[in-house]
Amino acid sequence: MVLDTKKRRELLAQAMAAGGPPADAQGSTQTQTAAPAAPPRQRIAWLIVMEGKTDQHEYPLSNKLTVIGKSAMATVRLGGWFAPKVAAQVSKRDDGFYIGTGDKVPKVNGQPITGPTKLNEGDVIEMESFMGGVKLNFVYRD
Repeated sequence: MVLDTKKRRELLAQAMAAGGPPADAQGSTQTQTAAPAAPPRQRIAWLIVMEGKTDQHEYPLSNKLTVIGKSAMATVRLGGWFAPKVAAQVSKRDDGFYIGTGDKVPKVNGQPITGPTKLNEGDVIEMESFMGGVKLNFVYRD
């Protein structure tokens, strides 16, 4: 807080007459600093349904754990009589998103996974069931 006093006005007038930056009551100069830059926007990961029966067409991965399956706790709800209760799980870690197995072994880009597998932008996740399956695309959006 700066008080508008007679001494302050005199110091400002002297500084302006001298062509330098304004000085405060103690004689130190003040410089204007720009407001800090806004933090960069965080990109959000999404699962986009390419094929198959689900309750939505797109799913933001905003939780630490996303369950894919037919169970009531699943974020990505699969449809169909023979859909597994937990087909797969996507977990958010410090270094990215990882997919792990559930009741079925999902495929990432056509290859069955053997354990937690890091997802990269554009990866295609496939979960097969007796009567068809589901294909999801892993993408980032702003």
